[in-house]
Amino acid sequence: MTPCTCCGCEYDAEGFYTQDGEIIQPCKICRCDQASVNYYNNAATIREQRRNRYYADLATNREKERNRKRLQRASLPAQMSVL
Repeated sequence: MTPCTCCGCEYDAEGFYTQDGEIIQPCKICRCDQASVNYYNNAATIREQRRNRYYADLATNREKERNRKRLQRASLPAQMSVL
């Protein structure tokens, strides 16, 4: 992989960010780039894992989503009064 234009580190085949042979903490640009490459290379697997996690505990996940939407609806009048 080519070095990052921001910090100069490289992502090696073992899954570490290195600079001059030393393992370093990557910058935000490096992490975002590598995350997007990983997602596009493994998109089907990642989506399948997310789907399996969701449906493994379907009732709880639906309840969380209902509660989140209720909180959004409840906060909407307060936001509208500010405008």
